[in-house]
Amino acid sequence: MPCSDFNTIRQVVEQSNAASYQHRQKYIIQEQATLFDLWEQVACKCKEECECKKYGCKTHWKLKEDVTFERFVDGLSRMFVPGAIKLLDDNGSPLLNIGVMKKSIPGILTSMRAHWEVMKEIAFNHNKTLICSDWSPTKWNICNEGNDRWGFCISESVYKSKINCLLFPDICVSYDTPSRKKIIPNCLNGRADISYYSMLEILRSKLLEIFNHTNNKNTAISEFKKLDVPGGNNRAFSPALIKRNILINYGAGFVPSERPISRVIDKYFYLP
Repeated sequence: MPCSDFNTIRQVVEQSNAASYQHRQKYIIQEQATLFDLWEQVACKCKEECECKKYGCKTHWKLKEDVTFERFVDGLSRMFVPGAIKLLDDNGSPLLNIGVMKKSIPGILTSMRAHWEVMKEIAFNHNKTLICSDWSPTKWNICNEGNDRWGFCISESVYKSKINCLLFPDICVSYDTPSRKKIIPNCLNGRADISYYSMLEILRSKLLEIFNHTNNKNTAISEFKKLDVPGGNNRAFSPALIKRNILINYGAGFVPSERPISRVIDKYFYLP
């Protein structure tokens, strides 16, 4: 991220939230539903020598243990797919004819479905953030028949980044085509040919630069996560959710105040 000033980051993220709330799909409401449906906020269990501890890390966000493949895909559709269209048939298989702009999704989901139980287990057990010293899951390559799931080029389908963000909300960053065009010149020295893993490494180093320039270094992670305020300017949380899970109590507001790291970085570059 090209900015080291928390106030400026907060203002840019606020612009994204305001635009998302006005969008016909009201993305920040769908995001809040996903936060309750797929993710959980848990205590940081890292050792004191972990990098995150230097910045006062107390909690992490990660995937819930009971998330099914179908529920995960509902979250993907709700939060990241324009129109929140149906992506699976009644048997849980990816639908093929879902439009030209989303043509990469069926192939990605087919591969994912074949490895879902292993992927879910790794994501659930990986209690880390992008700031942690061991932020990348060591077993992640086994979920793609020997290939590194974060080794794909960032110029490939944006849905690969979005799926990874849903799996690892405190580590992986999602982007759409316009926000990717901002990330490449502002963070990656104009390189569109690098891997997703390399992009995460670079974003991590930039986050550490930001944290080291703050006045309150020992609370930097917590303060950074609070820069995303979807309920700002009296924006109301509505129960009229897309793909609502009847087993989930979504509450009545945009809580908690500390959001996943991915949400702040994503919204810094994303504007509907």
